[in-house]
Order: sequence, then C-alpha cells, then structure tokens
Amino acid sequence: MLSPNHLDMFVSYPGGPQYQQMLLGGTDRHEGQGLLLLFTLLIITFNMLLILLITTSAVLRQSTKHLLILNVAVGDLLMGVLVCPLLLDVSIRQKWIFSCHTHNTLMLFRTSLVPSVTCLGLFLINVFYIHRITSHHLYAPNKAEVIMPIVLGFVIWLLSIITLVPLYFGASSPRNSSSVLACTRVVSDETSAHLYVIFSYFPQLLCILASVILMVYVHLPGYLSRNLLFYGEHIQVPVDAISSIIITIALYTPYFILEFATIAYPCLTHRKCSLLHMVSHVAMWLVLAKSFLVPVCWLCCREIRQALKCLCCG
Repeated sequence: MLSPNHLDMFVSYPGGPQYQQMLLGGTDRHEGQGLLLLFTLLIITFNMLLILLITTSAVLRQSTKHLLILNVAVGDLLMGVLVCPLLLDVSIRQKWIFSCHTHNTLMLFRTSLVPSVTCLGLFLINVFYIHRITSHHLYAPNKAEVIMPIVLGFVIWLLSIITLVPLYFGASSPRNSSSVLACTRVVSDETSAHLYVIFSYFPQLLCILASVILMVYVHLPGYLSRNLLFYGEHIQVPVDAISSIIITIALYTPYFILEFATIAYPCLTHRKCSLLHMVSHVAMWLVLAKSFLVPVCWLCCREIRQALKCLCCG
C-alpha cells in the first residue's frame, strides 16, 4: 500500500516510472533483475532441499520440531515460487500484465502472510522446545506426535489469513485512475493501515521474544549445572532455531518499522520521497533475503545433516 504522496512521487518520475522501479528500488534495472533471479534460485533451492529432506526421512517425519520447520519452509518457498517470479516478470516487461487479484495476492504474501506465518512457526518451535524440557518428553525423532504440528501449521495460516486479509482491504482502496499503477492500492484508512502493519509482524515478534526468554530461563540453570539430562544425554542448545530467530528479526524488523512510520508520517517533498523510496527497497531486499538465509540455518541442524548424508549415500 502507498500513501497518495508516495504514489504521486512514483508517477512523477521522468519518463513515467514502471512498477518494477517501485519494487526493485534504486538499483539499475538489469542489476535488479540479476539479483532478483539469484534470490529466486536461492530461495527455491534451499527450501526445496529442506522440504525434500524432511518429507523423505522417516525419522524427521515423526519429529514435531521438523514438521514445524517444514511449515516455515513452505512459507519461505512461496516467496520464491510466487512473489519473486512476479516481481521479476514486472522488471522484465516493465509493466503489470496480470489481474489486480494477482497483484493483491502478491502484496499480501510479500508484506504480511509469509512474515506472519514464518514468525508464528518459529514461536511454535520454541514452545515445543520448552515443552520438551519442562515435561520431560523427547523433542526428537520417533517420539513426537505427527498430527499436532500439522494441525498447528494449518491454524497459523488460517489465523493469519482471517486477520490480515480483511485489514488489507479495509485499510486501502484501489487507484483505478492511474494508467501506470492501475492495480496499486492506496491507504484509505490510516487506523486500519496501522493495524494491518502491526498485526502482520509485531505480535508475532513479541511471542518469539517471550518464548526465547522462557527458553533461556528453563534451559540455562540446568545446562550450567550439567543436570539437564534426558534419556542419558544433555539437551543440545538449539543453535539452528536461535540463528533462525536472529536472522528473522534482523531482516524483518526494519521493513515493518519503516512501513508503520511512513503511514503516519508520509513524505512531503520529492527529495524526501526519493530517499524513502531507496531505503524502503533496501528493506524489501532484506525481507527476500530472509527466505533463503533461514533454511540455511535449518540445514545446519544435526538431524537434517544426517538425513542429507543418508539421502546422498542412498
């Protein structure tokens, strides 16, 4: 969504800006295409590999943790198979040729649904880790329930959709009068727009931070005293989950803070709008980068490395 000030700035560029300029920021058009193609390949490759390893391993298919990781990977994969190809097509054609329904789907997935689902997935992974420690149940293959993480994965998608889709359409209205950006929606209700940005990320962020604090609280005393033993071995520090959380927060937070701020304080001059345009698209690149950096963290997990070794060795 754009404020009227932002949209007027985009339309007033010399020669008339095309939609990909708004999406790809200040990079050269061909450089932006190359970077976007690289991001697309990385997102699809790493997430498909992660999904393949989890679904083909009998051990990982019975692990609550890895079934929840699978849900996060599906969300990130959608950025590679849906969002990035559409952005790349816009960049190559220099115009939007699809329906406005497709445009709205693109915006919803890029700006809210995927961030919401993947963050809630990380939160659930933390919750199940805490459950393992506090209830003395294994958080490991062959001992976890299969149905529960699948149901929870469906629930977080459903919750995100029923919360964010109405807010998106309630906060914006179509700008059908623009010949350049015919499908672009502009902010029509500032309160709803703020709620849309807030519920896309910030409650999920608070849930993640609260679960991390609780993880440290229940894990650290036993780890330091070396008494945190289950089935004869120490529970390992979830380095993969911690790394994924750090990357997610670091790459998502700038984008959503900027989105929230620009709704309340839109740029008033062409120079300020140009600067905001450049900064906002650096933030967008960070959002896309998250979708291939996080699966790299999961691929460093010991159980997934073992599954990869078994897959390669037959």
